[in-house]
Amino acid sequence: MKRTILVLTALIAVNVASAQFFVKAGLGYNFSALSAPYVAENFDTAGNVTSSNSFTHSFGNGSQFQAALGYDFNENLGFQVGVGYGLTTKALEYSETAGAFTNARKIQTKGLLLLAPAFTLSSNSDRLNLYSRVGLTLPLAGTTNFDVVRTSSTQQFDNKTEIEGRMSIGYNAAIGTSFPLSDKLSIFAELNGTFLDIARDKLTVTQVFDKTNNQELLDTRDFIDNNRVYVESISATDNQDRTQARKVLNENAPFSTIGVAAGIKFSFGNSREDRREEKK
Repeated sequence: MKRTILVLTALIAVNVASAQFFVKAGLGYNFSALSAPYVAENFDTAGNVTSSNSFTHSFGNGSQFQAALGYDFNENLGFQVGVGYGLTTKALEYSETAGAFTNARKIQTKGLLLLAPAFTLSSNSDRLNLYSRVGLTLPLAGTTNFDVVRTSSTQQFDNKTEIEGRMSIGYNAAIGTSFPLSDKLSIFAELNGTFLDIARDKLTVTQVFDKTNNQELLDTRDFIDNNRVYVESISATDNQDRTQARKVLNENAPFSTIGVAAGIKFSFGNSREDRREEKK
């Protein structure tokens, strides 16, 4: 019995000695993954489709700042709460014709802030350390801007729209390696993935500008024409009141990415050398 207690005490002591907080920060670049299809259609003056083009896009791509605060329960298992902020994002740009007008469309997400709580598993080697991570991804902030410039031979309009998303849940995972520069400081490089669709919440038209006559037309439109809310179902009596936002069926926007990142990690508490001595 005493021997069992001593063994358990030794194991607890080792884990306590290995437990410590850490912070990470770095930069990364994300590429579109699991992109959704988009179709651009061209219409003649009679409303007939003359041609169409299809392509795919995900709105989470681009450069990203990453940071995390975590806690290592022992030398192998830990937990971290990470954030990712989109510094630059690649816009989706395409053109369509609708009768006499050519519509140049640009869709881009700005200010995307993601929260990523995750468990970490590490080999904890003294030299080249391998690690993996898996957890959830939650969008905290960000808007998608939908700009359209409508041009004909005699007129031009510059319209701008903002789309906000509602709380959605996705997943994140990573595999990487780190190299210690000192007992507490190390550098890391990783391959990561974010798998996330964000449900749209509301749409607001923020500008309807007549560039030909240098006139803003937003206030001349009814409220229902400048605002939308996304709902699960629509009844026959919906969208009758033009002082209320137009109800449209739910839509999801793709934000899944595969990316690379690199940065530094600083561990608080006992140094590697101290932990080795305490194990002895």
